[in-house]
Amino acid sequence: MTLISDPIALSVLGLGGVVLGGAEVGLSFVRRRTWPVSVALAVLLALVGGAASALGETPRLWQPALALAGIELALLLCRSWRSIAGRPIVQGGALILAGAVLLFVQVHQLEAGLEADLSRTDFELRLLGDPVDDSAPPALTAATDAGRPIPLFHASADAAAPTPEEEQRFLREVRLDNHVIQTSPPEISYNCHGWVFTDGRYWLRSPMIETILKDNNYTAVERPAPGDVAVFRNHLGEVTHTGLVRSVSPGAPVLIESKWGRFGRFVHTPDDHGYRGHKLTYYHSPRGTHLLKGLESSATAGSAVGG
Repeated sequence: MTLISDPIALSVLGLGGVVLGGAEVGLSFVRRRTWPVSVALAVLLALVGGAASALGETPRLWQPALALAGIELALLLCRSWRSIAGRPIVQGGALILAGAVLLFVQVHQLEAGLEADLSRTDFELRLLGDPVDDSAPPALTAATDAGRPIPLFHASADAAAPTPEEEQRFLREVRLDNHVIQTSPPEISYNCHGWVFTDGRYWLRSPMIETILKDNNYTAVERPAPGDVAVFRNHLGEVTHTGLVRSVSPGAPVLIESKWGRFGRFVHTPDDHGYRGHKLTYYHSPRGTHLLKGLESSATAGSAVGG
């Protein structure tokens, strides 16, 4: 995490700027020589930031403290009663204004991010709901090339796929109806991982994907080729979604086909899909197929590398 990209850290910086600027303005009214106190404030901020960093505290606290210390020292170097810009009251006022603007912008971004998170949560509840009965045993246990077992499941008997109308309504709600190409209708018998690694015959749970990638000799690649696996991970690094690269053309976005939970399959770009905000990594394997051991190929779209 860097200060310039974290809205919480920037909000703390903005709030600190308002407080520090207010202190400078207040000092200018009670004493003419403010620089000793300003130096003390800069040193105190540097000590607080350094100590918090050494103790392993969140960067959202110590990075703004060190940044404010640097800003205070920079203002001190420009301080002069001979110029308007160098006067403490002007510098303090400018710091209040800059801090308030920064704080306002970041609070707005945090609110927008919260709204997006709530939308993604709703998406996951509606789209990624696992229809597998947790108490049911695996329908089949396949294996990786290293022999590690991979449990596969069928959907519960009472689970139902969404209707095409519900699917279209969802696509409109997330504004993807004009950005994806549907290749199959809603289907409850398999999920995204099951489409890629079991020829669309089973539900395969996300925690198993890292094991498959490791044991089946997948390597991350910067430039994907048709048939490579697209793996999406959330901010915790957990696998959330997989698909297959379908098209790679110069000057055009990569096209990926993937199964969206209980909904159908879609061709989409790396940016226009229901897993926005998740990190995408491409993986290549020399195996010639993504099918797990113990499964006979049914020659469907998901099995062959480049298929």
